[in-house]
Amino acid sequence: MKQAWIEMLLTLFEKSLIELKHNFTEKTENKPMMLTKESSIKATRVMTREEQIKLTKPAQQFLAKLRTNRLIKGDTLDLIINQLMLSHSDYVSVNETKWTIRDTLSEGLTDKELAVLDFILLEKDHHLPLH
Repeated sequence: MKQAWIEMLLTLFEKSLIELKHNFTEKTENKPMMLTKESSIKATRVMTREEQIKLTKPAQQFLAKLRTNRLIKGDTLDLIINQLMLSHSDYVSVNETKWTIRDTLSEGLTDKELAVLDFILLEKDHHLPLH
């Protein structure tokens, strides 16, 4: 009697498993698979120790300012930081960071958008009072 119950439970389990697998493949068949999730503006990127050593503090602050002002997205920031880490310089300055940003972003921009980007990147902090 116990053997019959065990066989019935196994059969039921196998049928349920096949049904779940079939339903899952139907639901995901037409949808592209997302391997990564785009970061939200609320997310804060934490730099690795190697990135902290390679990037100067002003360069790190400049990238953080661009991110918090929503001028670049999180995935673009990762791309820029990866490019900066490939630099042959021992330390990456703000100017090198700006040129890397320009080179990275300039590919898909119109002339007008590129002029605005140049204005933002070449802007100097004059430490003038805001009032």
